Amino acid sequence: MLQRPLIGLTLVLGVTSSLFACSSENTTEAPKNDAAACEDYSGVWKINACLIKTCTIAQSGCDVTFNCDPFLGPVITATGTASNKDVTFDSSSVTCVIATAGNGLTGTCTNDAGQCQFNGTRE
Repeated sequence: MLQRPLIGLTLVLGVTSSLFACSSENTTEAPKNDAAACEDYSGVWKINACLIKTCTIAQSGCDVTFNCDPFLGPVITATGTASNKDVTFDSSSVTCVIATAGNGLTGTCTNDAGQCQFNGTRE
């Protein structure tokens, strides 16, 4: 008579542990966000140096478009990608790396004539 209750108890414990094992497989995770975080660069920036008066920056997500108005010559247009507080952009004539801090920015541009460091403020 003792064997039957033990068999029943073993069966109940086995089924119960199987239910817990199955329920742990049904957990869900929050979706992972693969998009890079980036600073908002949009707006008009007054640039100090590199013979540039202002840059107007348009932004969609982390894709950034620069239209810079130099003191001499035509408007310079370039596109880039922002990542955190940094953005790098290339045009046919210049490559720049920019970092922001609030409403200020600093950067370095390089072209065939050499390298220029600048800073700027959001207007």
